[in-house]
Amino acid sequence: MLARAQKNQARGNSTRAAIMRAATELFAQSGYKGAPIRAILKKAGVSMGSFYHHFKDKADLYISIADEGSLAVRRFMRSVGDFETGDSLEDRAWSFFRAYMQAAAKNDSMVLLLISEKETLPENIKTMMEDEIARHRRELEQGLTAGVEAGLLKPMDARMASEAIVGMVLHLVRVYFTDPSVDMEDVISALARSTIGIIRSMPGLNGDGGV
Repeated sequence: MLARAQKNQARGNSTRAAIMRAATELFAQSGYKGAPIRAILKKAGVSMGSFYHHFKDKADLYISIADEGSLAVRRFMRSVGDFETGDSLEDRAWSFFRAYMQAAAKNDSMVLLLISEKETLPENIKTMMEDEIARHRRELEQGLTAGVEAGLLKPMDARMASEAIVGMVLHLVRVYFTDPSVDMEDVISALARSTIGIIRSMPGLNGDGGV
């Protein structure tokens, strides 16, 4: 009985993963509205019944994919480490963004899904994505604050710095994945140099200038 249950669970997990892979590719290629459920199921090779066993509707599927992508981003952010490594700000910025862009390139369909067609998505999905971006901004703010408190970064308005960095990253990642003429090394350089510039020039909470 246990072996059968485990086999059924493995089959179910495989079916769910196949649906999500197919949907990720089609959403990235055709957009949310341009990827009907039947097309997703045809690509995944599963039945309509299997789809509704795992997802309530297309919006639920999209949210599940976005959640998985966001979790991967959070895991990556944690894996990079914190400011206590002893590396210089320059070294950490270049290493981080090189690893970030290389990881993103390996999951280009997921990235395209998360950065495209925000205006055409259902409101509940837009709200979820905005909340996730806000989460990343808060985590960055906490990291910058910790760096300041540890004496590894100059005093700054960490909230404003995190807003500027996240906005810049979202823009440049979107440029890279939507314009084939843009070179990854150029994006890595822009991300690292801009982040360093923001951190060094950001005034403190009392209006003091950067160092």
